[in-house]
Amino acid sequence: EEPICRNTAVNSILSVYGRYAGNEKICVNMDVAIADSLKIRDIDLVAILANIFEYAISGCLGSRKQQQEIDIRIAQKGHKIVIRCRNTCAEQMRLHKGVPVMDGDSGLGIASIVKTAARYEGETEFSGENGMFVARVLLNLPA
Repeated sequence: EEPICRNTAVNSILSVYGRYAGNEKICVNMDVAIADSLKIRDIDLVAILANIFEYAISGCLGSRKQQQEIDIRIAQKGHKIVIRCRNTCAEQMRLHKGVPVMDGDSGLGIASIVKTAARYEGETEFSGENGMFVARVLLNLPA
């Protein structure tokens, strides 16, 4: 199958979750434009992407909507990596202090994303609009 990107860690995590979402009949779009190697530890990239993708999949499944989609964009702009994920979610998705709250969710996944982004002096933003949940993560690449 065609690689999503040439960065090995990012490609493998997105491929695994992309297949998992596809098996659940979720439409997945990915647009990834980053360097083959980044000054971000693979484990940190994987922590962020795995948690974002897991939230997106459970958001889609929890929505019980006919059409379910996950749209992931990862771009590199200068010394920054920008990750944006939009996914179908339930209309009653709630945010508490800017963080999504889901029934039966420990919140550890979101906490992990926030903590990992902070390691790179980055920012996180979560929002919900029109039945779509949006997660944005900005990471600063070490010089």
